[in-house]
Amino acid sequence: MAKAMLLAWSSAAGADQEDEYNRWYSQVHIPQLRQAMPCIRGVHRYRVAEIGPEATGGRPRYLTAYELDTDDVRTAAAELAAASAAGRFDPTQAMDVTTSPPVLQWLESFDVLTNTEL
Repeated sequence: MAKAMLLAWSSAAGADQEDEYNRWYSQVHIPQLRQAMPCIRGVHRYRVAEIGPEATGGRPRYLTAYELDTDDVRTAAAELAAASAAGRFDPTQAMDVTTSPPVLQWLESFDVLTNTEL
């Protein structure tokens, strides 16, 4: 089980850049992030389902959940910031950084429930 998580919300710059965005994210960005943050032990990508009030109007919004093998999120965040400041991440024009820019959320574990407690 992850000790902490980093959630990263992001979107492609446009419908015509969706494939390039997803290729870049999976093949370039995630490997670079894992190299910068050795505490990442698992990565899962999700797309918001187009149902009900969560619908994005045909423009997918993506969530990447990074499972961290540390409970020290401040150090993990500092590693990410240092790698970014050092230019260790290759950017892409395929990611929307203006209309629907990326949002990061750091989560700390505070309670563990077993299946019998649920």
